[in-house]
Amino acid sequence: MLKRSGCNKMAGLSQGKHEREKIIEEWMQTVSRDGGLDRYDDLHIDRIDESWASRASWMSAALEAFSLAVAVRNRRNDALSVVLAFSLESGPHRRGADFETSERLAAQLDWTPPSLYLFRTGKEPWTQTGSAGSTSTGAVAVEKLDCAILGPLVSAKECVYMEFRLAGADEYSRSVFVVG
Repeated sequence: MLKRSGCNKMAGLSQGKHEREKIIEEWMQTVSRDGGLDRYDDLHIDRIDESWASRASWMSAALEAFSLAVAVRNRRNDALSVVLAFSLESGPHRRGADFETSERLAAQLDWTPPSLYLFRTGKEPWTQTGSAGSTSTGAVAVEKLDCAILGPLVSAKECVYMEFRLAGADEYSRSVFVVG
């Protein structure tokens, strides 16, 4: 459902906060300017800082990237949703949000590093299913989550679990979205 983009030019060695913010801001400018909002162009955390490529760092690095991206968006005064996406292991059957802690969530991450997205407010993928809370529509299930599972320092507007099966696919894809 969501397209994954390369953004190779934005890769770098281990970065400090200022360099990370610069990479995030360049990405935001690019997707806002070139149609990336409509293509769901993302920015994987390992493209922000190569030291974040290690699976062991994905949760903490993703939350730091999310915080930086929200700060950059606020400085830019963009009327866009910053969204952190975690892709979870897929499977042949619906599983639902079967995790209660960030550790259990981390154990279910698939092979893809978490990534950032920008969406027009109110046009996020889970809002396109016609859901206002928890719903299951055809091959799409959407469930609001308690953002506290990510820890007390995470400042998010909402957290959403989405499970879907694309036409012709054998498995359900699963994602958690953190919205800022």
